This record gives sequence, C-alpha cells and structure tokens, in this order.
Amino acid sequence: MDTLERINQLAAERARLFRAAGNGERGDATVMTKVAILDGELDRLWAQRRAERAGRAEGIDRLIERQYEGLYGRDEAPLVTREELAELAA
Repeated sequence: MDTLERINQLAAERARLFRAAGNGERGDATVMTKVAILDGELDRLWAQRRAERAGRAEGIDRLIERQYEGLYGRDEAPLVTREELAELAA
C-alpha cells in the first residue's frame, strides 16, 4: 500500500469515527483517543507524501535527518504503534 492509499484509508476511518461521535458517542474517551491517534498518523503521512512528491524521500532531507540524529539522537517514539493502527483499521 502506498502513502496516499494509507492516507485515504485512515481518513475514511477518521470520518467513520466522527459519524459515530455524531450519533451520541461524542463524549466517549475511546473515540476521541482514536481520533487523536489518527490525526497524528495522518500528519506524519502527509509530511511523508509531500517529501515523496518533492522527490526528497532519500535526498537532502534524509542527509539532514541523519546528521541531526547523530548530533542530538532520535526523536521521541511514534505517537502510535503499527499494532495500534492495525487495531484501529479493523
């Protein structure tokens, strides 16, 4: 699955959750947590898609990222694990 397909899949799931929230589940903390997780993953995927379209997925941006990691270490852990995303998609 490519980045755009994954974006579309997660956006559809997010829309489904918002529809559920509109049907009386708005105060459900689980729904809001899932939406927040999806929002974070969608932000990451859109950034990845922009990099792909710019032709920079393995270009200068990756070199800068490696240099940054060498100086300062890796960023924090991802907001959501692959297992959590699979659970949301189910």
